[in-house]
Amino acid sequence: MSHQTILITGASRGVGLALTQAFAAKGYAVIATCRNPDTATQLKKLAHENTAVSILPLDVADAASLQSLTASLGDQPIDILINNAGISSGANPHVTALDNDASQNIGTLDPAAWEKLFRVNTIAPLMVTQALLPNLKKAETRKIAMISSGWGSIANMDEGVFMAYGSSKAALNYATKSIALSLQTERFVVVTLNPGWVQTDMGSPKADLTPNESAARLLRVITMLTPEQTGLFIRHTGEILPW
Repeated sequence: MSHQTILITGASRGVGLALTQAFAAKGYAVIATCRNPDTATQLKKLAHENTAVSILPLDVADAASLQSLTASLGDQPIDILINNAGISSGANPHVTALDNDASQNIGTLDPAAWEKLFRVNTIAPLMVTQALLPNLKKAETRKIAMISSGWGSIANMDEGVFMAYGSSKAALNYATKSIALSLQTERFVVVTLNPGWVQTDMGSPKADLTPNESAARLLRVITMLTPEQTGLFIRHTGEILPW
């Protein structure tokens, strides 16, 4: 059992909620963040049943919300940060991987929707990481995991990829590798992870993995990360993915 502390963004549902459950079950103290804790019924139930889970509000794309989070944390050490929060469409919050999103198709591209995707999926996790660096430096573990997507791989791209979403994850991959290189002399391990096609609001019920299955695999990858793996793009199976 671990006595380490992990902070997870987007923890109220899907993979984020499953990761919260999985790490809490392993004995981690889990700081679970989400935009609206009051309406996060399942997360609140989990926190009520397991004292290792605490909930803090965080809208990852809102600077004031992030500032409030860092104020709440103070100088608390954080061993592992998982930047999980993300969206699949800037135009339609109900789009799944099986739908067509016109805002991401050439001919009907929506720049405002594209900017929202980049703000949430690319810029926000970088700002969260930057804000929590002092807390991460107070711990020995120093692991940062960005939840990316197979659609963020340019080498593996096919025509089914949502253009704005995929490019937001490709940009996250690039920025994560840059952070990994910048922090490797300070014993950080920084990676991007592909959670697989998961049965979530974004993934659709027809996806390959349940959130619990994906979370169990991601937990294994994260806990077994070594310094030699910093800067890599890793699938939930442990396989290294091409950029």
